[in-house]
Amino acid sequence: MMGGWGNGYWSETLFPNSYGPSSLVSAHPSIDKIEGWGTLCGGPLRFQKLRVCHPPLAKMRHDIWKDVYAYNMKAFVDDSGSGGDSRWFVLAGYLGTADAWDKFDAPWRAVLDGPPKIEYFKSSQAERLNRFEQWKGITPDQRDGRINALIEVIGRHATRPINVRLKQQDYDEVIKPWVPPQWESPYYALFLGFIQAAASTEKYLNSAEQIEFIFDNNEQVHEPSLRLYKQVADLPYLRGKIKDVRYEDEKVFLPLQAADLVAWQIRRRLCVKEPPRAQLESALSCTPLEAFEHVITRKRLHGIGRAMDDNAKATWARMGYSESIRQWKRPKSSNW
Repeated sequence: MMGGWGNGYWSETLFPNSYGPSSLVSAHPSIDKIEGWGTLCGGPLRFQKLRVCHPPLAKMRHDIWKDVYAYNMKAFVDDSGSGGDSRWFVLAGYLGTADAWDKFDAPWRAVLDGPPKIEYFKSSQAERLNRFEQWKGITPDQRDGRINALIEVIGRHATRPINVRLKQQDYDEVIKPWVPPQWESPYYALFLGFIQAAASTEKYLNSAEQIEFIFDNNEQVHEPSLRLYKQVADLPYLRGKIKDVRYEDEKVFLPLQAADLVAWQIRRRLCVKEPPRAQLESALSCTPLEAFEHVITRKRLHGIGRAMDDNAKATWARMGYSESIRQWKRPKSSNW
């Protein structure tokens, strides 16, 4: 077997081109050929056919069944830019095994305990260093050192960062005018996009078990998001992939603070003109597997909008109502 892996197995699998060979260098793949096109978040994505060694990952539970390693996976996710005043809206977080996340809290808390002690990590507070908040008396250098230490903890426990994002203006112009007020937030498109992205990346890694998604509490979108998930849970690209989707408190579920860190850093880079921060690169490169990102473009939003309208039209017809009285109808032309 390849150096350092111990016992493992080889398989041929499809991998998104966006990873590139560098993301699999630790797995010693050999690339055979370009295999074709697939989809991610409803959009086209090119894939390569790879021969990949799947090792028994250190500190990760794995069950062997018919020569396939299966991992209990969890994703912790937070948003950044939800206030409506940001050019970009980001949903980001980290994917990892359940066993690795179980070991996360103690080292994370050790970093927060300082000195001086911080009760919990919130990027916006760390940026402000407000003397009336928990970072009072901490210098910028001390703050940066603390954040670097937190990123090191993430790197020892998470497997991969994932982020999905879109431009607020694109959503406001392409989707918002044609949906009921309760669905006006871009959060819902990103919510489904993140779930599909995580489920897709695990499929290409031949991980056979389901993923549990834990999102940071958000009272405004909590219940609608879960209703939306139930509507799509049985679609082919998600069926059997998801163990659970729920919302929790970041002060109790500490990996959500790691999700806050990476989501805030990504949005900051996109929205603020300033020298690049090394902490963003560290937050995206600290894990064994390369970061996955997906941008929901304006063109893709048009496609989503048309699909939503077609579905609403079909539902309206099944209910026996006249199309002439249906609300929120989308203009037929794509050039409105």
